[in-house]
Amino acid sequence: ARPAQAAAGEPAVALEPVAAGRDPFQVPAAYRQTDQKAVTQTAGTRPPEGPAATPQALPQLMGTVISDAAGIAILASGNESRSVRIGERFEAYTLVAVDANSAVLDGPGGPTTLRMGR
Repeated sequence: ARPAQAAAGEPAVALEPVAAGRDPFQVPAAYRQTDQKAVTQTAGTRPPEGPAATPQALPQLMGTVISDAAGIAILASGNESRSVRIGERFEAYTLVAVDANSAVLDGPGGPTTLRMGR
């Protein structure tokens, strides 16, 4: 038996009308999972524990200023952007070195080199 074909201008599949007031893009309740334990069991992993549970995003290097007196990096993260001198902190990181195109930060994962434009 062949499937019935739609007449010209009609959809090939019968569409059901969407109830008024219902968001057609909302995931049906049967497919939603909000329990973190159920989600991680489904994925076959365990949620991270301890300090690694909340990874810190690396700041962006926006610019550097180098003089005889100091090295300064202009760092940005989220809505915050400011100049940081060597030895000062920016979020979870401490600026340890600056050159014309990069800056080295020491943070939770150890030293990290940021480069301009990346």
